[in-house]
Amino acid sequence: MANILIVEDEQALTNLLAEIFSTHQLAIARDGEEGHEKARESRPDLIILDIGLPTLDGLTLCDLLKSDPELKHVPVLILTGRGRIQDIEDAFSRGADDYIVKLFSLRILEGRVEALLSPSPVLAATS
Repeated sequence: MANILIVEDEQALTNLLAEIFSTHQLAIARDGEEGHEKARESRPDLIILDIGLPTLDGLTLCDLLKSDPELKHVPVLILTGRGRIQDIEDAFSRGADDYIVKLFSLRILEGRVEALLSPSPVLAATS
């Protein structure tokens, strides 16, 4: 069971994600500032992050997470309605580990989450 932090302001999507990942330990944040606080408190194994958040946007939060020595190793999956190439490039340049545009396939989302939670063969060999 993994510890997943979901940072999403849309209640319906949050409910759907909570249902999909109900076998994991979940923390939910409704805005970027709360997401930052909960990431520091809960030390998640994965963060699912929207870009368009109140108080602190998702890309700024991604910057904060990836610059924090205790959180920089945590994979960040961006799940957003922004699908322009520039948005995707910006997210990856700021440290995002994966990027999915909303309207998405549930099976693809589940597969990507499992891939991000699985130890890399290279990392596992050196651990």
